[in-house]
Amino acid sequence: SSFAQINPTGPTRGSSRVLRGCSWYEPGDGRVASRRGNNPSNRGYGCGFRLVLEVGSSQEAVEGRAVSMEEIIEEAIPFAMVESKPSFMGGGQNEFSKWVHKNLIYPEIAKENGVQGKVILSFTLTAEGEITNVKVVRGIDPSLDKEAVRVVSRSPKWKPGKERGRAVKVQFIFPVHFSLGK
Repeated sequence: SSFAQINPTGPTRGSSRVLRGCSWYEPGDGRVASRRGNNPSNRGYGCGFRLVLEVGSSQEAVEGRAVSMEEIIEEAIPFAMVESKPSFMGGGQNEFSKWVHKNLIYPEIAKENGVQGKVILSFTLTAEGEITNVKVVRGIDPSLDKEAVRVVSRSPKWKPGKERGRAVKVQFIFPVHFSLGK
């Protein structure tokens, strides 16, 4: 019977295809057994990543010690939530927001045109406490987007987040507010 098959391919005709894997947006779908149907033309950010690990590499020595498959995955994929949150200058994300606001230089072209609003950034905080991979998720103006990336990229070191007592990478979605004020 077709139900007894291992790793079935599905029907040869139809409008949907098997979608396997996950993304930064939906990390829970990375299980080997996870499958969904999807239109082949869908190129959204919720699909397209599949973790592959060579057989036998889960016990390879790294820095003189054996590592588990779980540790390898933790190194590759940043956490969205951790047991012990990262901290910035003795505070959290609010303290970082204050630091960003203090260090922003409102671009003159945006002032002249009355442009204000919120730039949404994503970035990774490394296990060493450094910000990397700063990207604009939702921008409002090229000059404001560029300034938000500039300031966040120059952040002083953070105290990293921890999971099971180990410093780990943490993924952030972070708003940068630009307001002309009265």
